Amino acid sequence: SNGVVLITTKKGTKGATKFTFTASAGFQTLEKPDMAKASEYEYVLKSRYINDGNVPMYVGYNGITDAEGTDWWDETMRKTALIHNYNLSFSGGTDKLLYSASIGYFGQDSQYKIGNWQKFTARFSMEYTFNNIVKAGIDFTPNCERKINPLIGSILINGVANKPYSSVFFAIRAV
Repeated sequence: SNGVVLITTKKGTKGATKFTFTASAGFQTLEKPDMAKASEYEYVLKSRYINDGNVPMYVGYNGITDAEGTDWWDETMRKTALIHNYNLSFSGGTDKLLYSASIGYFGQDSQYKIGNWQKFTARFSMEYTFNNIVKAGIDFTPNCERKINPLIGSILINGVANKPYSSVFFAIRAV
């Protein structure tokens, strides 16, 4: 079907000023994948060489325990991440002047232990009717965003691919 879609924005309405406030919050979660522990990793790595009739070229510990290993998922990921949103608006008007304004904040923590997203938005609208023919108005919509993103793919890929026997921090040795 043919037609025209007309998009209009919120405007004030004649009457007393009306205030509205909304808030919401929630949590996002990621299910932890089943990953090899340090002893399982050592066993599979050594078995690969033995099954092929070769001497294992494993350069890690011999007989490593899971307690000595690193759970890279727990080291890099949060169990839950907060999401929250707040909006305050008001609108009103007279026969000649209509006005509305809103301000908002949105925040979302990253599932990674570092990083988040914050967004501030605002909208201001005013319309004045001079007579039945002439009407003038202004709409102003500023916004500001701030994202702190680590190298997203690198953290997730490295967190899953890192050897479970490697340490989170490297020891610094004096020479």
